[in-house]
Amino acid sequence: MADLSTTLEALNPAQRAAVLHATGPLLVLAGAGSGKTRVVTLRMARLIRDGVEPGHILALTFTNKAAAEMRARCLALVDGGETGGTPVVSTFHAFGARFLRAHAARLGRTEAFTLFDDDDQVALLKRAFVSLGLGERASEARGVREVIDASKNAGRTPSPTELPPEVLAAGGARIAEVYETLLARANAFDFGDLILRPAELLDADPALAARVRSRYPWVLVDEFQDTNAAQMAWLRALAPPETCPNLCVVGDDDQSIYGWRGADVDNILGFARHWPGATIVRLEQNYRSTGHILDAANAVVAHNRARLGKSLFTVDGPGEALEVRDFPSPREEARWIATRISALCRDDGLAPSDVAVLLRTNALSLDLEEALRASRIPAVMLRGRSFYERAEVRDALAWLRLVVNPDDDVAFRRAVGAPPRGVGETTLDRLAAAASSAGCSLSALSAGRGLPAVKGPAAEGLRDFLSRLEAARLELSAGATPERVALHLLEPLHQRLRGEATRRAGGEDARARLENVERLVAALHAFRRERPGATLGDWLESVRLISDADDLETAGGAVSILTVHAAKGLEFPVCFVVGLEEGSFPHRRGEGTDGDVEEERRLFYVAMTRARRRLVLTFCRERRTFAEVRRAPPSRFLAELPSACLAPHVEPVRSEPPRARFGRTLPRPDDALFRDETYDDHGGGVEPGFRPGASVWHGELGQGRIVALGRGANAATATVEFPSVGRRAIVLRFLSLYEDSGGHWED
Repeated sequence: MADLSTTLEALNPAQRAAVLHATGPLLVLAGAGSGKTRVVTLRMARLIRDGVEPGHILALTFTNKAAAEMRARCLALVDGGETGGTPVVSTFHAFGARFLRAHAARLGRTEAFTLFDDDDQVALLKRAFVSLGLGERASEARGVREVIDASKNAGRTPSPTELPPEVLAAGGARIAEVYETLLARANAFDFGDLILRPAELLDADPALAARVRSRYPWVLVDEFQDTNAAQMAWLRALAPPETCPNLCVVGDDDQSIYGWRGADVDNILGFARHWPGATIVRLEQNYRSTGHILDAANAVVAHNRARLGKSLFTVDGPGEALEVRDFPSPREEARWIATRISALCRDDGLAPSDVAVLLRTNALSLDLEEALRASRIPAVMLRGRSFYERAEVRDALAWLRLVVNPDDDVAFRRAVGAPPRGVGETTLDRLAAAASSAGCSLSALSAGRGLPAVKGPAAEGLRDFLSRLEAARLELSAGATPERVALHLLEPLHQRLRGEATRRAGGEDARARLENVERLVAALHAFRRERPGATLGDWLESVRLISDADDLETAGGAVSILTVHAAKGLEFPVCFVVGLEEGSFPHRRGEGTDGDVEEERRLFYVAMTRARRRLVLTFCRERRTFAEVRRAPPSRFLAELPSACLAPHVEPVRSEPPRARFGRTLPRPDDALFRDETYDDHGGGVEPGFRPGASVWHGELGQGRIVALGRGANAATATVEFPSVGRRAIVLRFLSLYEDSGGHWED
């Protein structure tokens, strides 16, 4: 066992308190960049040092990447596990899969079950619609999948009343029930099952629950703010409050940004209520960002009501002030960002990889990518899971899934056409109808009962397909390595792709498809090299359990362009956060309730705290959507930035107001604001400082000068001369004062 004394002495007081906490429930409220992973791993190492059996510790998190890091750090602190085993460090879903494989028979499956992802679920739902005599109904299938996922995240099965109205109107009230029947027949679970079903099993079997609790008396949960209702139910079964469990959860309520996936921030806000007597330790010292960045982030997130409260600080000084810029259009925004990045790389010694451009949605990336390309700045748009979502990769995985689980009908329908062998949709539909009548899978029907109503080339193609799968299973059972079996089984697919790649018409796309299949087999080989003795099923499960964050390819020597959600957990010396307009950030879908707006504000907080040294925030006065040019005021979050953290502009930007223009939150203007008329509002009298001749700024129309003041029926107004559009009558609350001499905005 490594000596932890020196390491513990290096911790700050709050970190040390979390690591040395003895027994009972513990909430570690860990701010961004506060060293939470270090605290979690040191806590596990300290427990082992003090006599806890390593195998009695269960640590759960959300990504394989985070689990691997926690595991490696812990092992380094306990002599690589030589002192008597290692803790179980896993993602929620991987631990759920492991639990279900041990108890699959209780749920009508075998331990060789398949995990269905979103696309598999949609494919199965289309078959469920067909079995109800309603046709495939592809668009409705996606809506039903969302309902099923949401209900399982909430810890329950869906009610027919939750289904989309068009599904109910078409007679699909039983669609979720039929989906579950087909899922069981395919010997498969979906991702929601990996959390929901273990919790149900523990609740239904007190003896089983007692055995699991005795196996894992010490439970740690990372990123607790991202847990949903089903995960909360599972944790309560693993570590029930009434037994005063040794449950430690680590998270940050200010970084809860996955409500749209089912995460419930109330889990962390109410931890002390669910586990009475809990100790709360706040990690507030930040080791990532400068003082100005942290002060600004603290000020913004403080506007949220639903939070436990903390304030990040650093001992490293204030650093560079934040820059806030606005532009007439996204194209000018993108060009300026490209120019700014060039200057930073030229004058400040930065590399492109030191820079990230963060977006609320991927839709904002096009202008940026074009501007960076035109400036010859290497840039990569980072998206998760892109490799495993490619068609040829999914084709290859379908073949391999069938080797492990012959009852996987979704994989059967995909693999039989890759490459094509004369088995079309009509043939497959006939087989599916016969299989449904027989209550078996497509493979079982085809192998055990002949090929009803299938003749000619289709029958020959099916026989060849089934014989290849059977040969692969025999080869695997005879001791061949999974890599060798994969090479043999995928040879027809590989040969077809190789032919496409060698033909002139195939081009780079065909060569890329070929290389992707080869890369997939290489990934299997690498997995087995790291985990000797791992089976083909083990690897397929690991592929299914890869999250967006795990498969996020790094940008190498390029600027990273990515969404704020994808950036969580990452950090960069310089960050640009773009598109800070009402309706974009906060997104219009976050305008419904206070909780929605608060999640959008937390998302902005996450964006700000990705920056280590420099943070630049930009917005445009108009953005073009598919059908129109949309005008919107600057984001309300910009109005929440403290002026002491903001830098004055170094060089002018066309139609750009100075930095302190966000003295008030500008509401979304009505279309009437752009017409020549007087506007009524339930406001007060004329505010001080608004007088004829005064310079003002309007969030949409830019700088202007007051010509006259007046009143509508209920609001003070001003007639303003704008250089761009002439005179307009504007309600005063839509204006901010602008002093030409000092270049400052008055609040």
